[in-house]
Amino acid sequence: MRVTFCCLAVLGFPLLLAGCHGRPSLGRPEPAFLITVRNQGPDIHQLEVDYPNASFGRDVVPSGASFNYPPKLIGSGPVKVTFNDSIGKSHTATGPVVQDGMRKNLVISIGEDESIVFQALPDQPS
Repeated sequence: MRVTFCCLAVLGFPLLLAGCHGRPSLGRPEPAFLITVRNQGPDIHQLEVDYPNASFGRDVVPSGASFNYPPKLIGSGPVKVTFNDSIGKSHTATGPVVQDGMRKNLVISIGEDESIVFQALPDQPS
């Protein structure tokens, strides 16, 4: 059976159009800024993360859980975190200043002792 160049070209052309991507975005642009919340301690309740001109939160973040949130930054200001522990005590911390156009990712870690640590990850490529 002889396979001609034309047949190979017809079969290979869609593959060339698809291209190779290490991390396909499935048509969605990757966020320029991402906040990751990691709970390394006991379950927490009424988590709220405030950032310039908006906020997000969760009713419950179980022990060992983490999640990402891609905020749309408008303006500049500090990130603030508030949550209640298992006995209802409120915990609050103020983190770094963020601003629109940032390309850093921010990790908010809540420790076993309910301490809050903010870690800015390196600049993301444009």
